[in-house]
Amino acid sequence: MTRSLAPLIALATRTESLSDQLVRSIAHRPLPGAATKVGLILASCLANDLRASFILSQLGYGLQAMSAAANVLETAGALSYVGRSETRALAWARHTDKKHTYPQYVQQGIDATLTALGISDPAARTQWYDDYRVLCMAKHTNPHLSMWQGMLMDDEGAQYVQGPDATPTGVFLAAEALYYSLIFGTAGAISAASLCREGEDQNQVRAEAVDINNEIDSLQTWYLDLAKSAHAHPPA
Repeated sequence: MTRSLAPLIALATRTESLSDQLVRSIAHRPLPGAATKVGLILASCLANDLRASFILSQLGYGLQAMSAAANVLETAGALSYVGRSETRALAWARHTDKKHTYPQYVQQGIDATLTALGISDPAARTQWYDDYRVLCMAKHTNPHLSMWQGMLMDDEGAQYVQGPDATPTGVFLAAEALYYSLIFGTAGAISAASLCREGEDQNQVRAEAVDINNEIDSLQTWYLDLAKSAHAHPPA
């Protein structure tokens, strides 16, 4: 499994180190105010969400890793939406609605993250939300995805994979979780870098996140070839 995912695992290792560096940078030299305190909490959540997705992917639990990848986008969105705003940070800290999170709509977090990245293309907004919907198919046990993943047909009939899935489809879904966790995780790090004090820490976090993101872009052909080897494409 790890051999098949090697290019993404290498980037996942770098991203884990980046997320840890981000948390340390915010914690050791914090800016004054509630936004930094909330940002530290959310940056720590982002690091854990990323680690969970990476571990599950490498162990062969692609669907579960996709669910964690959806959490990565949600956490990165919250980080970006709160940002340096003291008003939003206080609203986040005082939030008591158990039926909705903060911000209430995922699209608000996506918009805030893309703004932090300097991306204004409406097509990117649509693409990110479409990618998130695919991840949420796993998160909410959508039958379409559940029937597609791990279903084996042989002389004895239909069998469903229980436990790690090392089939081509299982490998692809694990890769999908890694791929989107990396995209959303590095975006969250770039956005959260504003919570570090101006200087070397902030520049290092942003530079490493941008470099990892460029490496992800260079894997697009490899990623599409992996999809073809699974004899399927991500459900839409």
